[in-house]
Amino acid sequence: MTKRFDAHTKDCKMVGVMIPLPFNDYLALYSLREDTTKSDILRSIIIPAVKELKRGFPDNKLISDVVEQYQMNWDYIKERKKDINSEFTKYVELVNNNLTYKGIPIHIIEAIVTKIKM
Repeated sequence: MTKRFDAHTKDCKMVGVMIPLPFNDYLALYSLREDTTKSDILRSIIIPAVKELKRGFPDNKLISDVVEQYQMNWDYIKERKKDINSEFTKYVELVNNNLTYKGIPIHIIEAIVTKIKM
């Protein structure tokens, strides 16, 4: 019987990734041998890898780094614009839309955009 991951709930998010066909073929065969799913195999690799990443780059460090990138971009833009109030509003909206498109949760988006200084 194939083991299934039980947490297909609101606490999970589908993440799609393209992999080369030979890797897919190998995972398909391996999953048959192990009587599991390709998703379970990949999940068992990805979750520990992300936990390891988080040790070196905790959430607050990532947020600070992203804010710094957006701040540098804004500082570059404002040097070349006359009406920076209007441009700043547009820029923050652009950042908000970009982060939303990337699937960043709203509380993290707010943490980022509120730290960008005009």
